[in-house]
Amino acid sequence: MKKFLSLLGALAVYGLSMTFVAAQSTITDSFEGTTLDPSWFTVLNHGSIFPSTSQAHSGTQSVQLNTSAFPGDSVEMHQNLNTPGYGQVSVWLYDSGAGLSQAANVNFFVGNNTTAWSLLGSPAFATYQYVLGSSGFHDTGIGRTQGWHQFSAESIPGLLALAVDGTLVYSSSDGQPFSYSGFRMWGAPWQSNWDDFTLTAVPEPSTTILFALGAAAGVFVRVFRKSRQID
Repeated sequence: MKKFLSLLGALAVYGLSMTFVAAQSTITDSFEGTTLDPSWFTVLNHGSIFPSTSQAHSGTQSVQLNTSAFPGDSVEMHQNLNTPGYGQVSVWLYDSGAGLSQAANVNFFVGNNTTAWSLLGSPAFATYQYVLGSSGFHDTGIGRTQGWHQFSAESIPGLLALAVDGTLVYSSSDGQPFSYSGFRMWGAPWQSNWDDFTLTAVPEPSTTILFALGAAAGVFVRVFRKSRQID
């Protein structure tokens, strides 16, 4: 009987782990192709987006966002998840507009259908800022400088964390499933380069666990019937 219960426990754990592995979404892009991957959604208001060799964090290319008019210009690219999930997102920005008053705003964002969390660089501030929903700008305390910078976000049950260059700039217990993430530029004719985008997410635990428990229950019934036949 103990062996049977041990086997059942192992099968249940295996079912849970395999469900999480199978459901995990992983998106990585270093923008090394001649065109953008079709999974990207783009918004072009007086601007353009294309792979570029002008800057590269890794490899030989990054993706360049260009705006060509003011006001009303906005250029954006983002990824949508088929199912909202918890996880981590990061991207590298070559900030060519730091310290220049005529440069555009640059913005990395993660969100769902009710709210979004952002990290941004603006000509109005000498430091990078974070934005939580509609709460306005908050100072990260990290100076905005020209060169490569990493923006990252983690949203899991019980934790929302935002970081710039590996330094935590905001954390709370308000972790929520997100359904999209990307980056944009707006506010003036300018250009910015982005590279090494990474997104990893799994569906909301409640849905995943229910599915896995259902699978484990099915295994239990089959194993139990076989054990009865052997007995």
